[in-house]
Amino acid sequence: MKLSDNNAGSSTITAGATSFTLPNALNAGSNYAVSVQTQPTGQTCTVSNGSGTNIAANVTTVSVTCISTYTVTYNGNVNTGGTVPTDGNSPYTSGATVTVLGNTGSLTKTGYTFNGWNTAANATGTSYAPAATFTINAALTLYAKWTANTHAAGPTGLLNDTGQIHCLNVAGTPWEACSETNTGKTSPRPGQDGRFGRDPAAGNPVLSGFSKPAGSGGNGGFAFTPLDVSGNAIALTGTPPVPSATPRCIKDNVTNLIWEVKTNDSGLQDMDWGYLWGSNAAVAGQCGSTLTVAGACNNVNYINAVNALNLCGETADDWRLPSRRELLSILDHDRYNPAIDPAYFLNTPNKYYWSADLWANNTLYAWTVYFSDGNTVATDRATYYGSIRLVRSGQ
Repeated sequence: MKLSDNNAGSSTITAGATSFTLPNALNAGSNYAVSVQTQPTGQTCTVSNGSGTNIAANVTTVSVTCISTYTVTYNGNVNTGGTVPTDGNSPYTSGATVTVLGNTGSLTKTGYTFNGWNTAANATGTSYAPAATFTINAALTLYAKWTANTHAAGPTGLLNDTGQIHCLNVAGTPWEACSETNTGKTSPRPGQDGRFGRDPAAGNPVLSGFSKPAGSGGNGGFAFTPLDVSGNAIALTGTPPVPSATPRCIKDNVTNLIWEVKTNDSGLQDMDWGYLWGSNAAVAGQCGSTLTVAGACNNVNYINAVNALNLCGETADDWRLPSRRELLSILDHDRYNPAIDPAYFLNTPNKYYWSADLWANNTLYAWTVYFSDGNTVATDRATYYGSIRLVRSGQ
């Protein structure tokens, strides 16, 4: 600790000292004002009887009292945005009550949600919610506690149904609701797809026992959850329910796959770009100036660029081309132009989309899926500029 007086100078006092003397003697009649110039580590010291006027003898009534104090520090714990809060009441005296601060600096971590504080960085210590209180008896660091977004990709789940919920009528003319009359065993067109499977069950959850997970929507038996750029679920609105904001990804709750949503902004993920298949497809291509590496517009460069975005909370660099069957799983056969739900999969042009599957008859070709009507074709990898919709899974 260091004590000082404007006229008498300053003096460093060691721990355990019972008296002190400032180095410069004061003239009779002088004034004095002793203060703590430097507080000792872990303590707060105060001066009693520290000032006086018109002195006529040695001053022996100045006393210093020190008590232990402890700091409370907040740590963002590998946050990717925002700032940690600062406790204006720190340091605290031993035994004082501390009120835990909230996320006042808007801390964020890509792919995670703030969930309070913990005394250990790995969240194995004591957890505190904002506004909780505790008694302090030692210096403490509180680490932001992060909970992974629940909409992470998982192992591939069940297959989707086709989305078809209408049937031809008895006369064989356009769609109508499926019934025993138009598709029953004795009808002219029995056993049509729209009468069976998860799609019609979704329309009658009371009788079928099938219901979509909360927060998901889509035609028939599809159960899509829209995600924002950080991987957080976007609320649905309206009837039928649709995303209340523009999604950047879609979580398929049936298959556990997470799908890229295209944009319409001339940026990296724009709906109009076309790509060759394979890293050896070294042509400038049809993706504007969004890819500047060697080979430019091919699927490998595009995947690497999207992985670098940490899109929708992805941090494992696991965006990839889907298989043909995975692409077929999001086709909605109850519609066309495009044959996919446009409320969830925005900006889907009527184009062929690349799959990761090669054609066994000639590996210079890979399978594509046409999202105008669901057609699938083997296509020359080195000459066709196909669209790409990336996917993530737990594989």
